[in-house]
Amino acid sequence: MKAHDYSIATYDVLNSGTEPTVALTGLAQVLEKRGHTKLYSTVLRGLVHLLEQRGETSAHVSVAREQDIKTLKKEITNALHQLGAEGPHTVHVDGSLIGGFVAKYQNRIFDTSYKSQLVSLYRNATR
Repeated sequence: MKAHDYSIATYDVLNSGTEPTVALTGLAQVLEKRGHTKLYSTVLRGLVHLLEQRGETSAHVSVAREQDIKTLKKEITNALHQLGAEGPHTVHVDGSLIGGFVAKYQNRIFDTSYKSQLVSLYRNATR
């Protein structure tokens, strides 16, 4: 089981009405039983992220330049649809992007940025 799966399972337990101390104690016991205690901090970070996203109803889109909002409109709309974000969304310019866009909705990301493509290319080339 991955850390993300543990985070989701703990999130579901908390949503069912279980007291946080009981849920986190149970998580620690499960991780120890399965020999995954090293994942505890990663699972907690993932859980915090999921809890922060709770109730998030709008998607967030980052583009490299203001003009990309218009030129990538169709691609952004398709990405938001794939993420299940049918409602409102915000778009902002992110100076760390070279081109493309990143769409985030709830705990999912659709990343077509040149930055991520270059990082992926680099990682594949150095293997």
